[in-house]
Amino acid sequence: MDKSTILKAGDIVVAKVPFSTLEGMKIRPALVLGVPNYNEVWVAKITSKPHFTRHSVLLDSSMFFYDPYNPPKAHSEACISDLHTITKASIAKVIGKVPPNVLAAAKLKMLDIIGK
Repeated sequence: MDKSTILKAGDIVVAKVPFSTLEGMKIRPALVLGVPNYNEVWVAKITSKPHFTRHSVLLDSSMFFYDPYNPPKAHSEACISDLHTITKASIAKVIGKVPPNVLAAAKLKMLDIIGK
């Protein structure tokens, strides 16, 4: 990703995200939940196989930028319970943006998880 790109909470990115076991990584879409400093980003993985848990946020295809070579699934889910801090260097590109109400819901679920 271009170093001049400014990431913001609510961006949907393609990034190297660790597995839950931290034994390896996968390149996958992720929702940016915060940018605590210049080099780090808080993300939640996005899956196209929704589990509909209380700590997930549903996303629809309108939130993704159109890519004729890789069209988004009709529905996806940001798994807020699967939070990671990654470096900006792990991010390949921005592929979408969630609306403010979806970001607010995701942040409330994140605060519920971390106990704030």
